[in-house]
Amino acid sequence: MAEGVMALPFETAEYGGRMDRLTDAMSARGLDGMLTFVQENQYWLCGYETTGFHSFPQALIVTAGGSKLLVTRQLEIENATDNAFALPAVGYQDDEDPGLAIARGLAEMGLSTGKVGLEKKTPWVTVQVYEALLDSAPDAEFSDCSGMIELLRSVKSNAEIAYMREAARCVGAAMRAGVDAVHAGATEFEVAAAISHARIAAGSHFTRNPTYVASGARSALGHASWIGREIEKGDAVFFEVGANVRHYDSALIRCAVAGPATDAMKACHEASVAALESVLGVLKPGAIAKDVNAAAIAAFDRRGFAGLFDHRVGYGIGIEFLTWIERGGLSLDSGSTQVVQPGMTVHLIPFFKTAGMYSIGVSETVLVTETGNEVFETGCPRELFER
Repeated sequence: MAEGVMALPFETAEYGGRMDRLTDAMSARGLDGMLTFVQENQYWLCGYETTGFHSFPQALIVTAGGSKLLVTRQLEIENATDNAFALPAVGYQDDEDPGLAIARGLAEMGLSTGKVGLEKKTPWVTVQVYEALLDSAPDAEFSDCSGMIELLRSVKSNAEIAYMREAARCVGAAMRAGVDAVHAGATEFEVAAAISHARIAAGSHFTRNPTYVASGARSALGHASWIGREIEKGDAVFFEVGANVRHYDSALIRCAVAGPATDAMKACHEASVAALESVLGVLKPGAIAKDVNAAAIAAFDRRGFAGLFDHRVGYGIGIEFLTWIERGGLSLDSGSTQVVQPGMTVHLIPFFKTAGMYSIGVSETVLVTETGNEVFETGCPRELFER
């Protein structure tokens, strides 16, 4: 932890290196500065930690020379000035227009007439904020820089990877507790509570990405979670669980059955495991994202399940404030020509839905190494658990 600054998760040299990488990327695009509204990006750059980003817009202004200024709600000022790395901040009151405050920040940083990067694909840049920026800084040239920081932070340092290893251990403990709580007559509330307790007891910090626990036919709904239903004999229970250490996540998918699994369930599970193993066989530096996705589809096709697999096989995973997905980072989908690099961390998710019946599958959080990949150890085997 850096000296003189409270609770920073990384040494100051690491923050300096990240800023150097960003200013190099900005220079390559001819930017005089940029605005990032994304909490994960702000945390990556300077350790600024808050959950208040969802209610009041906040923008981190960065110049090509590496100067920073956070424009945020007045309530958040101490989080920046007292609990982040070298982060000056100015606040606005709750009854003020955030867009006007951000435009004043641009002027303070000498960017009112510059070429300024703006993340247009983030939900935090509302129409109101965008219009206020255009009206209040009419001489600035705004250029979309969505995904620029996300691609930089998709390649992890050793210190970041260490946090993700810890998170993998926590998520394994949570998953084992959830699976052990499954039996006919148990409620989804009981299963979810077991996960929550075990995850925190193992050392996880708070998570904002939902914990997905769904049983029976509801498990075949995308992103469904517990409603408290009683698990019946023969029900499949689908788990997608994450854990978070210093805001760095690892995630895991497993499935359990309340009683013996049917042959059809076992075939689905075996297909998912085979698809995962196929992906692990090709995920390495230099691989093209769409080819990695194609390896999963080919494995499903060999077993007659390709038509049921209706999503990408993986995505970059890392900092979580709203979701563990690195939106704008690596995406292992059928159209992506992104190149896999050493140090990337991905959540591989070759599960699939059988409509009206269940979802079945496995996932792993994986590090791309210099020569291939490494699955983070969770202590949770790739089984279809029968309870």
